[in-house]
Amino acid sequence: MDGPDAEANWWRMDWVPWAANHDGASCLFVDTGPSPGCGTVGYFFQETGGEARLWPSLTAFLVALADAVEEGTPFFGETPVVHGGALGWA
Repeated sequence: MDGPDAEANWWRMDWVPWAANHDGASCLFVDTGPSPGCGTVGYFFQETGGEARLWPSLTAFLVALADAVEEGTPFFGETPVVHGGALGWA
């Protein structure tokens, strides 16, 4: 979508993407805007947009990920595993 309404309907300039799927169609972002959601971590999918707020902060995201690694439990639909010092997904 192009034009002046693109940001309002698709992507906001104050969302900072920081983790993307292999196909580039989805990513996690941190909301840096002046809204009440500032600092939250959300999920963006190209087909549906990006309003899903999943964690209240980047710190909360990292704590949840660390807990899932330690406990061997699913995290955001996949189970994180560490092999040879590298994070992967089972």
